[in-house]
Amino acid sequence: DMQGRGVGAALLRAVEEHTEDVRRFTLHTGDRSVANIGLYRKIGYVETHRTIVSDTLSLVHMAKQAENS
Repeated sequence: DMQGRGVGAALLRAVEEHTEDVRRFTLHTGDRSVANIGLYRKIGYVETHRTIVSDTLSLVHMAKQAENS
């Protein structure tokens, strides 16, 4: 119900802003989660690699350098 209202981006930014001594943030999501991947790219995450889990699922791994690094 809340998708597209900026809640996910706000939550990620809050974590990033309230975390000290972090050089890099990493996350992963399923390859079919196109909206999630788009959100992560929009706020600065880049794909680092993919992990095949099964014939129908791969995980997309993404990372972002912390601004304080």
